[in-house]
Amino acid sequence: MSRPVTGFVWLRLLVAAIRDPATPLSREEVARQATPGLSREVQLKRLRNVVAKGLREMPGPLRDRILVKTEVMIFRLEG
Repeated sequence: MSRPVTGFVWLRLLVAAIRDPATPLSREEVARQATPGLSREVQLKRLRNVVAKGLREMPGPLRDRILVKTEVMIFRLEG
């Protein structure tokens, strides 16, 4: 997975949080937007890889603001 896709995922979460902090973003929606044209299964697998690797590489204060659940992802602006 390339860095532009990783950057897109984190920026997409941030924009969603700014627009409506109370509404989480569906993992399926993020996967579909990040890798259009691929099958749903491949999209979700790639998103899992981006999240797993990306969270490990983030500085702690930023990583602590991202909440990843089974179906949704949230960038918490309040902390």
